[in-house]
Order: sequence, then structure tokens, then C-alpha cells
Amino acid sequence: MPMIAADRTVALYSRLGPEADASFALPLLVERDIAVVFPRVEGELLEFAPASSLDDLDPGYRRVLEPKGLAIDSSTLDVIVVPGVAFDREGGRLGQGGGHYDRTLALLSAKTLRVGFCFACQIVERVPREDHDELLDALVTEDELIYID
Repeated sequence: MPMIAADRTVALYSRLGPEADASFALPLLVERDIAVVFPRVEGELLEFAPASSLDDLDPGYRRVLEPKGLAIDSSTLDVIVVPGVAFDREGGRLGQGGGHYDRTLALLSAKTLRVGFCFACQIVERVPREDHDELLDALVTEDELIYID
């Protein structure tokens, strides 16, 4: 994505089940001197800590790989890559039911770019939404980059 440049902080994630795996981008981003953080569950929210390799991650909540280091101030996130099992072209996403991403996204700066990462087959006409569901700014699949108005 062209908007991901050096001097930025990007949050990736480790996949759970059918989610597309965003962690493959870690070495590419580190090579470009982009700060990379991964989420870990802290109560009802996510907090983020740096990781420069997958060795910096250990199994945590639901056995998902989480960072070991000290948490950063989440207001410094420029881009957050968000997992899900289904997405729509209006920015809706269906997660795996924990609500951690929606609660955390609601607290992030409006300047933080929210990017859904998925396989093209995970894009549906419309995902079910509730008032607390947070919308995304873009979707990335193996076939296209979709900016959401």
C-alpha cells in the first residue's frame, strides 16, 4: 500500500483459523524501517507491542501469537491491519466474536488508517452490523486494493 511509508507504525496480527495471515509482511516492513507492532488481548481491549521477528511472539489469548514486549501508546499507530472472517465493500467486517478489535478501533485516532486484510473470497455483499461495529478505510486482498469512501 503506497500510504505505508518509513517513519510509520503499522500494527499487524497473527491469524486465527480462517483469517488471512498478515504476519508474512513483517520482514518486508522491518526491511523498510517501518515500526511494526502486534496486538495482545488485555482485558476487553487490545494493546500493541513491537515485534521485529516472529520470534518476538508467544502464544496468548486463544493461542494466537502475541508480542512479549512493553506496550506502546496506541495513539502512535498510523496503520492497523485488521483480521476477520468476512468483509464488505462498505468497510464492514465480521470478526470472530470477541469484540476486541471493535472496542479498540473505537478508541483509536481518526487518523489511524484501518485496513482489512483478507482473501477475495471473504468479501461478501454485506456483513451483519450492529451499532458498536467499527468500519474500515480500506481492504487488501490477493487481487485488489479497495479504498472505502
